[in-house]
Amino acid sequence: MGVPWEMQIRPVSENTCEFVCMFGIDYPNWLLKTVFSLYGLGGLFLQKHLKKEGIAFAKDIENKFKKYN
Repeated sequence: MGVPWEMQIRPVSENTCEFVCMFGIDYPNWLLKTVFSLYGLGGLFLQKHLKKEGIAFAKDIENKFKKYN
């Protein structure tokens, strides 16, 4: 399965912004898509993936930003 990510930085005010992360899931075939959809496993997989990878990604960005400030 593939998990495409789209990330954006959106301005909130003159001095602040928000980081937005959107993602989906690409199933390699219709059978997996059907099984994951019927049993709700797609949502569980995405939540687990976002929690693990999203936190690690945010920490990596923060560490890189600290190096230059």
